[in-house]
Amino acid sequence: MKLISIFMRGQRGRTLIELMISTTIGLLISGMALGIFLRCNSSYRLQDENGRMREDGNYVLTLFKKNIIQSGFSPLFASTSNQDIRHATAFTYPGIRACENGFSSGTNGDFSCGKDGKGFPAIEVMYAVDNNYQSLTGAGADCNGQEPKFNINGAPFNSGDVKYVINRFFLHKKSGDVNASLYCAGNGNVTPQPILGNVEDFVISLGIDSDNDQIPDGYVTASQVMGNSADQNESWRKVRGVMICFQLVSDSRIIGGTAQKYFNCSGTKITSTDSRLRGIFHSVFAPRNTASLARY
Repeated sequence: MKLISIFMRGQRGRTLIELMISTTIGLLISGMALGIFLRCNSSYRLQDENGRMREDGNYVLTLFKKNIIQSGFSPLFASTSNQDIRHATAFTYPGIRACENGFSSGTNGDFSCGKDGKGFPAIEVMYAVDNNYQSLTGAGADCNGQEPKFNINGAPFNSGDVKYVINRFFLHKKSGDVNASLYCAGNGNVTPQPILGNVEDFVISLGIDSDNDQIPDGYVTASQVMGNSADQNESWRKVRGVMICFQLVSDSRIIGGTAQKYFNCSGTKITSTDSRLRGIFHSVFAPRNTASLARY
């Protein structure tokens, strides 16, 4: 007992103040570590969403490019009588048409403008495709990967007809959705299919060639194109460029601190107030089949 008493007499415990100081230091270090983790996590989420948004936006721009540059395409053949080069399919309608506020119907052959696009523009692209439809490669398919079945009048293609696709791109907001989605209705599937969600804005400007030099003299709206001439087909055949712009927004609030500033599709500087990431994607495409040969 005496040895234990001597041993314990040399021991010294921690005071309450020392325990409080060490606890406080530990909490500070844990707080700093948590703050670094949250900042890194927030930065990761922001970069991940930004990358995904850019990937989606670039995909849609590529899709529009593929359709617009092919608009009005029709295969050529040599006439047996005079060997003149002519189109195998004479399009009664131009390869590109658009509506200011969306189509009255995105699925039937009646081209008329209404408000199904919820106030957003919509565009129709038409061009001939390979008659030998291949589902695996996408050859001869419309924008939804389906074999074209109906012509511009809504009637089935006849055997031997040169088939063409009619792709209509428009925005539609389903019940319960916060933002609209970009859809495409082809002439091989009567049901429009969504391409991209969370689209806040969609703007189409059309370059008109008024002096027949194959160069757009200026960019106007679809309504201005339709008001350019009493002959609507002739008005749309003057389109030499299509400017596409759309604005995407993230699902969740991922921006902390300084609010995002950006220019929308109208060129107006906007300051975001809801902490959601936004991306603006725009490009100009020139239809390749609007030269003089394409009009024969």
